[in-house]
Order: sequence, then C-alpha cells, then structure tokens
Amino acid sequence: MTFVNMVLVMRINALYGNRRTILIILVSFLTAEFSFEIFAAFYENHTTKFVAKPSFPPTLGCYSARKRVLLSVIAWSLNIMISSAFYVMTVIQVMRSFNIRDWATFKQRLTFRGTTNMLGIFFRDGSIFYAI
Repeated sequence: MTFVNMVLVMRINALYGNRRTILIILVSFLTAEFSFEIFAAFYENHTTKFVAKPSFPPTLGCYSARKRVLLSVIAWSLNIMISSAFYVMTVIQVMRSFNIRDWATFKQRLTFRGTTNMLGIFFRDGSIFYAI
C-alpha cells in the first residue's frame, strides 16, 4: 500500500502544479501513516502471546490470546483517512480544472467518448484505488 500511496502523492502533487507546500503536506501524511503502521505491527508482534489450538477439529496454527485491537483500528483508520484525503484532493482539482460547479456537468465531462483526458484518467484511477 505504501508504494501505491507514494505514486498517488506524486500524481496529486503534479495535479496541483508541483507546489512544494502540497508535497510537504502529502509526504508528512504518508510518513505519519507508515510510521504508525510499522509501530503498530512491531508492538503487536512483540506483545501478543499465541496459544495452541485444540486438537479437535484438526486444524493447524495458533490462536492469538490478545483481545485488544486498538492499534490495528487506529492504523486502519489512518489509512482510510489518508486515502480519503487523496481522493478528495483529486476530485477537487479535477473539478477546478474543468470549471465544474455541479455533479451533472462533472459526470458529463468525464464520460466523453473517443478521447483520452489525463485528468479523467487520474480521477478514474483514484476512484478505483479508493474503492478497493
């Protein structure tokens, strides 16, 4: 996910005209997210105890004896918030560049046939990434 987010940071920065302030904000969001995910993963790995599964039904592996999931929830929440911010920034810039004031015009401009529009591709790819 982090590699995809780095590509999105470069694309969003390009949409905003390679502004240094936008790049600093996006990179700081990305760094904060990645740092917390690494911290949560290592912390959970070192503090979780595993217990053997019962022999019936015959399955392989262990159960996690840890019931707290707060760090995982926070890490996923950060991921969703940053993905949402990237998506909203893309939509705003696409609407600004097309001088679009309402959703009907926005939809009409993005559904034209026979031509390729770079902003339309950015919007489509961002929508697919956000949906996944």
